[in-house]
Amino acid sequence: MKSNMTYRVLSMFVLISMMGCGNSEENATLDIDQRSYNLGGIGAFGEMVNVGVKKLALSAALSPEDMDALIKEATRVAKRNNVEIYRENDFLETDLFPASITKGKHVLVIYKGETKQQYLDLKIRKSRLVASSQYTGQAREEIARRLGAMLSYPEWKINELISNNRPECYDPELPVDLWNLGLIYDIQIQESYDENKSDVNITMSLTTPGCSMGQDMAQDIKTKLESMDEVNQAFVEVTFDPPWNPEMISDEARKKLGVGVSGPQERQESNINKEWE
Repeated sequence: MKSNMTYRVLSMFVLISMMGCGNSEENATLDIDQRSYNLGGIGAFGEMVNVGVKKLALSAALSPEDMDALIKEATRVAKRNNVEIYRENDFLETDLFPASITKGKHVLVIYKGETKQQYLDLKIRKSRLVASSQYTGQAREEIARRLGAMLSYPEWKINELISNNRPECYDPELPVDLWNLGLIYDIQIQESYDENKSDVNITMSLTTPGCSMGQDMAQDIKTKLESMDEVNQAFVEVTFDPPWNPEMISDEARKKLGVGVSGPQERQESNINKEWE
């Protein structure tokens, strides 16, 4: 309890120091340049790692050029705080954070002892899961949770981040995503007024017309789609024509639900506008 409170208090101070971070216009009132601001963040997180409040911390994600200009002084700052830094140019992507945050950017991993190796081992674990087509469901969530634990996030924060960034939508009453349950009938992608974005129309069903979570699931899909950079608006329609039946469940979902995998069978594919790919 005490360590969680300490984490929240220290995090609050760090967040307060970072308020206003953004473009140069937003920072115009700050009497500090961006380089000094970034070094200050590294120093603050370095102290948190050094005293054991955080096991691992991260710098701001910067362009390779900006990191080149920062790395020498950042190394000095880390040394003053008795921690080490590791320059990461391919940060571990999980459902904790949107991939866009670190895409094409470099991050400094701030650590002590064996934490760096634990982080690298987690990257290897994810790579093997991806290579074997097993980076789904519980295995995918485990990677995010292990990274969150390394960052010393409390469980409630890990749950919140995963919920906000998970690309899959789940039936609240079943541990299987809606696609593998066969509840997504149709996906149509249309041009929007913004040439860089698209409108998405989803037609879905429910396991039963009396399902009390129908509106919640539809809203969950809409919210997650509209959080994507490529999506302008999302529209979700619930239909019972045709009515859903268990034959629509994928073999992967059958395994998770423990109902056995049927032999090869024809499964009507959802009508997907291939332009989405």
